[in-house]
Amino acid sequence: MTDTSMIPDFIVEAQGHLEELGSGLLKLEEATGDREIINSVFGAVHSIKRSAQLVGAERITELSHILENLLELIRQEQKTITPEIAAALKEGKDRMSLLVDDLRSHQEERTDIGDILARIRGYQDMNTETDDNSADRSPEDETGPFMAGKEHEKDTLFNESLLELDQKLEYLFNDNEEKSVSSAEQTMNASRSVTKSPYQTQNVIDAASLKKEIEGEVFDEELFHIFFQQLQENISLLRSLTNTFPDAPDKSLIINQCSDLISKLHSSANYMGYDRLTEFYGQWIAELEMAGMDLSTGITVSFDFMDGKINTIAEVFPQIDGNPAEK
Repeated sequence: MTDTSMIPDFIVEAQGHLEELGSGLLKLEEATGDREIINSVFGAVHSIKRSAQLVGAERITELSHILENLLELIRQEQKTITPEIAAALKEGKDRMSLLVDDLRSHQEERTDIGDILARIRGYQDMNTETDDNSADRSPEDETGPFMAGKEHEKDTLFNESLLELDQKLEYLFNDNEEKSVSSAEQTMNASRSVTKSPYQTQNVIDAASLKKEIEGEVFDEELFHIFFQQLQENISLLRSLTNTFPDAPDKSLIINQCSDLISKLHSSANYMGYDRLTEFYGQWIAELEMAGMDLSTGITVSFDFMDGKINTIAEVFPQIDGNPAEK
């Protein structure tokens, strides 16, 4: 369900990222292997996806997610940018622009994306051995540009990504346009010193404050039952994904799947008017963002913080573990 109150802010932010995406795709036509441009394009799509998730724009979320997956294969040098893939990326960008226009004009997404989704999935599923230039790569090429002693490039990309995330947190939690860059840096540095979660981005919201909010709100029984069913289902899936993370061959996929589930919980809590719970989920999404950034730059990621978040929700809603839903 699209949160119409957030559409104006989302449109402004999405337009900026779409312009960056369009510019990057044009540059890639001349420099298909330029790592910096590929990272820029990936970052623009990634930011669109996260914002779309939070506003509940399902088609933009789905399209940006599959574009992100294809771009990740390109970043990992498992795919090369052929003319066909370049055209598909451009069409994906154009279709997202149409969806943003839909939201501006109609407050809902109307543009069809079925064909472009199938097209991009087709390129993802193609055997990577058939990609152009794969047979010509040397063993040194396969190590990738971040693996040949270029640790400073890792640090630069990571710091830029964190700064972008902090700007996103400002949009999600504070809407405070006067927040300075130095303050943002302090927030990021502080987040690294929290022992409970290395990715904690805001003041910890504990179970007691969440319980107080839930108990203080009054909703009809049927509405709360629907809310609880979604909560129970998604928390169960989050537990399963958390347990599989240590041995998962594609940890970035697990992080994306967890973020998708928490975004649904964020939307339902917002719909119910649970402001503190909505903020809790927003912080959780942001922590997953930071874990994903660590993973993308080769830093070992611990998923222990997920257990803490899940246990907090279980403490607020003990019915999750099998008892009837009550409020």
